Amino acid sequence: MTLTNRLNTHNNIAILWYGLEGRSTHNFLLKHGIDNEQITILDKNPACAVPASTRAILWDNYCDDIDQYDLVFKAPWITRALIEPILSVPFKKIPWSSQTQLFFERYEGPTIWVTWTKGKTTTVTILHEIFKHAWYHAVLWWNAWHPILDLIDFEHPPEIVIYELSSFMLDAIQQSNYTLDIGLFTSFFHTHEKEHGSIAAYKQAKRTIASHAKTLILWKQVVEAYGRQPDELPNNTVIFWKNTARDYDEQYIYQNQTQYIDHRAFRLPWVHNLYNLAAVCATVEQASTLGYTELKASLEHCVATFQWVEHRIEYVATKNWLHWYNDAIATTPEATCAAIEAFQENVWCLLYGWIEWPYDHGLIISLIETYSINVLVLFPDTGHHIRAAVGDNPAFHILETRSMDEAVAFANKHTPNNSIVLLSCGSPSFSCRSWFKEKWTLFKQAVYALPEEKSI
Repeated sequence: MTLTNRLNTHNNIAILWYGLEGRSTHNFLLKHGIDNEQITILDKNPACAVPASTRAILWDNYCDDIDQYDLVFKAPWITRALIEPILSVPFKKIPWSSQTQLFFERYEGPTIWVTWTKGKTTTVTILHEIFKHAWYHAVLWWNAWHPILDLIDFEHPPEIVIYELSSFMLDAIQQSNYTLDIGLFTSFFHTHEKEHGSIAAYKQAKRTIASHAKTLILWKQVVEAYGRQPDELPNNTVIFWKNTARDYDEQYIYQNQTQYIDHRAFRLPWVHNLYNLAAVCATVEQASTLGYTELKASLEHCVATFQWVEHRIEYVATKNWLHWYNDAIATTPEATCAAIEAFQENVWCLLYGWIEWPYDHGLIISLIETYSINVLVLFPDTGHHIRAAVGDNPAFHILETRSMDEAVAFANKHTPNNSIVLLSCGSPSFSCRSWFKEKWTLFKQAVYALPEEKSI
């Protein structure tokens, strides 16, 4: 059955939340022969910009009759724990779909997918660069940028898709018949408990996809989080990182106790990025078994030339004798700890905090003490954890604010010359910002707008 014919078997389709992906889904359905009369937009925002010719149910009752639809396309940020309290029927009774579900079911080309907590975007970006350098037509999909259905031509697929998957996207995936070539699980941190209802539900959202992989690649630290002992994993599982067949030292990453690649030229030398590079090496090795040749030479080229992924310990500028770094995508304390450890005593100013999440901020407090980070800009709602720990210690310069302009001006005034100002918030930004893209945009704009003068 063609994609268009399959979609036309559903006469009553809902799109739940009409944001970036909702609009993309709407356009995709219209392009593939679905009449506008068959589509209903469901959204809690009464000011939602729905096309005049499209039926919409907005405001508080938008989910009242959600079980009447043949198919419900949900936005990627909607999880069972977040939406079920307002549903009139059990979550599992609704015929859920999504752009990710549709891609899995209908895309017939090779796929490498990457999931778990941190390291996903850096890993998929390096992999994409490797395939491009080897002259393969590869499509990269980041989970926070462009809807996948805007990038993929199902009739003329690329040679490979490299797909970053979040737990939100996997939360309601239906167990239909599909196979994905290589699946990679990167590092695991305790996060997204609120959105999924529990850490167990967060893990389960990730595990759901694993059974569909021809080859499953796991970092050793993830094996326990995955919920299995090494001898209980499927035969197609590859485990990488310390004390396994894939190891590292200060110069080389090893595959099967053999020097595989010299990582000294890698411009992201911090240890958490060596995790990512080891994952890339394991993936390149497995991809070669699928017929993708010459990837090893491309890997060596990318190790020497790859700089960073935007918003992940990204160098912004050196201005007023200060080095400004943007790590806005650090949405867990562990990620912020990794950024601080990357620079250690060179970090004098930390911009930290935002939405209140069940995180352990003691990790950050310990590093503030270890590296004497005494210029602190604290955003609501989590900044108060750091403020309480520091107290009235006169050695600290502290600003509590919602304004990025104020934050950057304060950092510029109080941070000693030849040191680092680091934006790394350790939590999502939704208490003050619409989403994390707004956070890093405002930070960069404020840094670039600083006058070229400073005295301390």
